[in-house]
Amino acid sequence: MQRLIAALLCAALASVGRADSVNFTSGRSADCTVLQETAGHVAVLYGSSVIRIDRSMIASVDRQSQPATPAASGRTPDFRAIALRLGSQPWAADLHQIPATVIDRGNLRNMPYKSLRAGGDYEINVYGDPDAPAGFEVGVYRSLLDDPQAKTNCRELVCSLLGDAKDAAVVRALSEEKDLVVRDGLTLEITPPTAEDAYQGWWVSVYDRRMLEAQRASDQEMASITVSKSSITRPARPAPGGSASGSSSASTQTPSSSSSSSTSEIDRLSNWTPNDVPYARVYRPLRPVYYPVFYVRGYARSNGAYVPQHPHVAAPRRR
Repeated sequence: MQRLIAALLCAALASVGRADSVNFTSGRSADCTVLQETAGHVAVLYGSSVIRIDRSMIASVDRQSQPATPAASGRTPDFRAIALRLGSQPWAADLHQIPATVIDRGNLRNMPYKSLRAGGDYEINVYGDPDAPAGFEVGVYRSLLDDPQAKTNCRELVCSLLGDAKDAAVVRALSEEKDLVVRDGLTLEITPPTAEDAYQGWWVSVYDRRMLEAQRASDQEMASITVSKSSITRPARPAPGGSASGSSSASTQTPSSSSSSSTSEIDRLSNWTPNDVPYARVYRPLRPVYYPVFYVRGYARSNGAYVPQHPHVAAPRRR
């Protein structure tokens, strides 16, 4: 009996340690973490990217036993914990990552961030180092602005991700209209859609101002982890023989044919496509002309510097 229990325990631990696997129709496969599955798509966590893959590209999905969302090692969670928790929420259907528009002034100037959309009009933004974010926010737009349950969902998601129960208690006590409390260096805030920096959304935010400043990207780092809107939406150059590669009508789940044939399907899916662009925030600073620039889908912070996680995704920033 003891041997049987030990064997079952070892098998369970081994299963938890294994990643999920997506097997493509091309015969290739990719290790990742499956966040959601629908009839049309599979959303996966791959490195620090959330990628939605069209079912037509997939032969099968091998899901291993996954651990519960890890508890925050400190007061705030990392990007992986946020994505795992979000993917399990019943209200967060159709989870996908959207282009995060670069902000070039104010507190978020040159602050890399990742933006997730779910449930139609929910948005989640994670600021700074994906492994140790300086802050994150959960909010609603448009159809959900007057939905009390949606706002409760935002507040409870934030509370479930906080490592200190006292921080969670502060978030639950914040006024729904507008409020801000700083507790031991951590700012806990609710921002209404009327605020200048709210982008017409209602937000529950958690951030550390000192970490925001410490994690701000340099100009050199910005050049390596950003891509211009024009380079995404520009019509592709005709390939030899007259055919075009990477048509502007391509699905967000279709790999660009201009990518290297040695690059896996899931790596090629890290590139933003024209169909991703409409989801991005519209940022209009106080100047006559602005050509939007987005952070690449996959970036990480290594030895104190931001780097593209998938080298091929950083395209020239043409204006």
